[in-house]
Order: sequence, then C-alpha cells, then structure tokens
Amino acid sequence: MGEIILKDGNIVWPGQGLFKGNIHISQGKIAGIYHSTEAVPGGSQEIDITGKYVLPGIIDPHVHLGIFNPFERDAEKETKAGLWGGVTTVGCFLYDKESYLPKIESLSQKVRAHSLADIFFHLSIATPQHLEEIPRYVHEYGITSFKIYMSGVPGVIPDIDDGFMTRVYEKLVETRQRCTVCIHAENASLVRWATEEIMAKDGMRTSVQEWSETHPAIAEEEAIRRAALLTKEFEGVSTYFVHVSTKEGIRAISQIKHDSPHVLAETTSPYLLFSIEKVKGNIPKWLPPLRSKESVEALWEMLKKGGIDTIGTDSVPMSGEIKGLEKSVWEAMPNTPSIEFHLQGILTEGVVRRKIQWRRWLI
Repeated sequence: MGEIILKDGNIVWPGQGLFKGNIHISQGKIAGIYHSTEAVPGGSQEIDITGKYVLPGIIDPHVHLGIFNPFERDAEKETKAGLWGGVTTVGCFLYDKESYLPKIESLSQKVRAHSLADIFFHLSIATPQHLEEIPRYVHEYGITSFKIYMSGVPGVIPDIDDGFMTRVYEKLVETRQRCTVCIHAENASLVRWATEEIMAKDGMRTSVQEWSETHPAIAEEEAIRRAALLTKEFEGVSTYFVHVSTKEGIRAISQIKHDSPHVLAETTSPYLLFSIEKVKGNIPKWLPPLRSKESVEALWEMLKKGGIDTIGTDSVPMSGEIKGLEKSVWEAMPNTPSIEFHLQGILTEGVVRRKIQWRRWLI
C-alpha cells in the first residue's frame, strides 16, 4: 500500500480534544501522528483532508451475535458493517442454557477466522452450573465480564432473583480479579403485570406504543436501585447497568454514583435517536422499549454531564422475515441490526445538532 500522508485533518484525540495535524500511514498501518507544524516523512503520497475529521476506532460494548444466524456469519457481516461505521471493537453477549466451557475456544477460533474487528465476550450467568464455573471462565479464559438478567426474555432467558445475583458477586470476589457484572435491570414482576394489562386491553391489535408500556419506567428504576443496594458491599466488582433507557433510570444511577464509584451506566444509540411517540410498525420494537421524548432528553442531558459512561447499540442481526414485520407486535422479535449507523447517528444528533463538544465523546 506504500506510504501515505493524510494532510491537514482535524484529529480527534482521546482526552485532549481536537488539533489540526497529519497522519502517516505505512503499509496500511498508522506509523505516526503529527501536529500540523511538525515535519512528516518525505516521499509519501499526500491526500488533502482539510475540513474532515479523523477519529480513532470506537468500541461498541453491546452486541449480540449468533442468535438467528451462525455465529461465524454474524461475526463477519456485523464487524464489516461496524467498520464501515467506525466501530473497530465489539463486546458480544453470549447466552447458553448449558456450560460455556466447551464453546469458548471454538467461538474464539471463529472470531480469529471470520471477524474483521476485535471481539470480547460477556457471559450471561443464569444457572447454578454457570455460577460454579465462573472461576474457570476468569482464570482459564480471561473473561471478566458477566451478565445478569433481573428480568429475562420469556421462554428464552430466565429471570434472576436477588439471592442468585448476590451469589454471582460473591463468586467473582473469590476470583481476586477485577470483574464486571452487566445488569439488565428491570423488575420482572412489574413487567409481567404490565404485560398482562396491555394484552387484556388490546390483544393482538396492540401497537408498538402500547407494547412499550409493558416495560414501565418504574420497573427499570426500582431494579437499578435494588441492584445497587444489594451489591454495594462487594468491593472490587464493578456494576455496569446496560441499556439504561428512562429518565427515571438514569436519574437513579446519577444519585447512586455519588456513593458508589464502581457503578457505571450504558445507554444505546436507539434510545438517544428515537422516541416512541414518532415511530410505527414493528421495526422500532426494542427490549427494553423505546421511550418518550422526555426520557430521550434526560439521557442527552446526563450524557453532557458525564453521567453516562458508554454508548452501545444492543444490535441483533436478523432478517426482516425473522423480525416479523408483518406480524403482530407480540410476535415480532425485539431489536434490529444497528451497528453500521451507530456512530454517525450519535455524532449527527450530539455534535451537529446539540453542539456537544468532541472532547465529551472520546475521553
């Protein structure tokens, strides 16, 4: 590929902000980054990128691969889509009813053979066998991120009760390694109650707006506060709340963070870009659901204040047929593939429209 100089670009530097500079690429790899006043290697092809921005590759910490397609296919196609959108590393959540031990090495080989980006794994802990095998996941495979579904997916992933969640934290403390628990925080009982209410009201004619009410905001807020209370004594284990979606949920985390330095909050780009009032059909069915414009604004406000630590996608690769575009909202699958337009979406809305400084995004 030879020697290339990307000249006079606006370089986004994590922790520093913006500066005008030049990037030296040698044989397809970055060989040097120079301030515009510094000399660059001669004999290189120069490409003028004045007015354009150069960003480091970003991490999407929350994707799902291999649910509706073979894992190797998703690993290739989704990371290719991610690269088009600037995502160079993805955190893949895995769920299996059985032990992960026979599968980890095979999945790692498929990543090496098919993925175009870096992939790291989060393992869902949902059974006593998973619980007992945590030390092996940590010490033999270096996996230190685990997921708990306080409210699961009916017929697929079970709800996790408080006692089991506490035992997960205890087991992680015993490993003496720095570990993270990713929590899907919703009160399962409140979700079931609300679901029964909405189903009884409109049955199969339920709209996506009505379906969103099956996961009320109070279910997220209560679960966040309960999980934080149960886990605050476990020093050395970080609690990472995934896909926080509501005004009430992010407000709770903001309050909790004052006393709990190991609590982290993730939201996802769909919750920042779309409100439930303006969507229709089954494509915007998400789990947890898209929320009101009020919650969208609350998430943006907390993002500007630094109260949200990461932004993911919760992307799930699937076809329109699997999504169930023509089915009732009850039969449609939640989520969609969304990694390719993740960065463009949040930069368009955040930097261009809301004038949030670059420094806030990449620190």
